[in-house]
Amino acid sequence: SEWITKFDIDGMRIDTFKHVNPEFWKKFIPKIKAVAAKAGKKDFPIFGEAADADPETLSTYVAGGQVTSVLDFAFQKKVKSFVQYGYSAEEMAELFNGDDLYTTARTSAYGLATFLGNHDMGRIGYFLATAISSDNEKDLLERAKLANATLFLLRGGPVTYYGDEKGFTGTGGDKNARQDMFATQVLDWQTELRIGSDPIGGASSFSIKNPLEDQIAELQRVIADNPGLRNGNQEVRSAKNSLLITTRRLKGDEYIIALNG
Repeated sequence: SEWITKFDIDGMRIDTFKHVNPEFWKKFIPKIKAVAAKAGKKDFPIFGEAADADPETLSTYVAGGQVTSVLDFAFQKKVKSFVQYGYSAEEMAELFNGDDLYTTARTSAYGLATFLGNHDMGRIGYFLATAISSDNEKDLLERAKLANATLFLLRGGPVTYYGDEKGFTGTGGDKNARQDMFATQVLDWQTELRIGSDPIGGASSFSIKNPLEDQIAELQRVIADNPGLRNGNQEVRSAKNSLLITTRRLKGDEYIIALNG
């Protein structure tokens, strides 16, 4: 509660959510939300981290009343494959066909926290660099942009891992995906691959522009002007090989999203 009242935080990601008894969360989370509401935070998102890519397991934390949202590891797994290699649109459609598992009077799959990579498993840039030759800078950048488009334009609430907007790749999970944004003295980080720009050397990432941050900013502007792209009802229209087509519908407006791997 003090994090809210003293430090003015705006939401919570709860680590290792599945290792705590459900009875605890059912008491703890409503009290935290009550403190947030009293502090004037009408919208205080809380999502749990349960590292499991099976929707039938993930959905139990939401549909079972423990929390209204979890990190969507199932989404991450399917999107990772789609943007790495450019096929399996059918598997993306299959993922969304299971969205009803999260539906209750208060919850739905639209409240899930979607993401591409994290500090434990590694960055989306790393996954792309393992699938495409690092010499092919153009393809790497295009696939990174495809990854961002899937994250921001499909259902759920997008969570961007810091540094992805600067083209960070890293060399794997855990410690190797936690690079400095400021000027670093770690030699491996100074010379590692960057998508959309050169290795950072002794510079600060805050002072270097990257085309991925421009793309993310543009996506956010388009979504702000067209709320249906974030809040609209999603329907899969076609999913075959490398092409996924969905629509988002809100208040009479309909948007078509076509993602070509």
